[in-house]
Amino acid sequence: VVSVWMVPVEYYKTTIHVRDERYARKEFPEGVVVGDLYFQTGIQLVKNHRFLPDIRFNATLKTASGGPLTDCRYYDTPGYYFDFNIGKKWTFPNSKFIRSLTVSEMAGFLCWQAMQGFQDDAFLYGIKMDAAFSKCHFEADWSGYVGWAQPGDKPMIVRAKFSREFKKIHSLYISGLVGIVDYPFYCIRLGYELAIPCSFKFCKKK
Repeated sequence: VVSVWMVPVEYYKTTIHVRDERYARKEFPEGVVVGDLYFQTGIQLVKNHRFLPDIRFNATLKTASGGPLTDCRYYDTPGYYFDFNIGKKWTFPNSKFIRSLTVSEMAGFLCWQAMQGFQDDAFLYGIKMDAAFSKCHFEADWSGYVGWAQPGDKPMIVRAKFSREFKKIHSLYISGLVGIVDYPFYCIRLGYELAIPCSFKFCKKK
């Protein structure tokens, strides 16, 4: 499996306080930039085994396509990371309360060029719980990485999301993110999702 993703265009505008805190060089912190482009290939090592958990290996490459470093939005430098994802799913077909429960964990290695002639390496980690109910869905995870080169490169975050399904294709959700270490930010989102059925042949299961 090969995946490609990026932020094609981003418009941003921050306060002067945020500009100074992030050491951005632009006098007026506003503009349009292009985000980073990522390529990833994944190999499923174990899947649907009766006793063993699902195991997947991912190799991801970050290109130097992001906007200029002076904007402090993206790193205009390359990077890569490798990770193993291990998870196990339990289903409860006879339960009226919960349909399934999935517990997974991730461990890997991250490397990126922080500036000219300087490289930082880090250990990746994460653990996630995913519970599906009759019409609701809840997921929570704790993740981060541990670098060695400079202060501030050991961020740790906690995320959670709760969604409610309506008529199978509509759902409303609320999600949140809180930084614990080296990530002094938080985020709350309210959203709506619409599942559009695919009519192409390659979408249909054989």
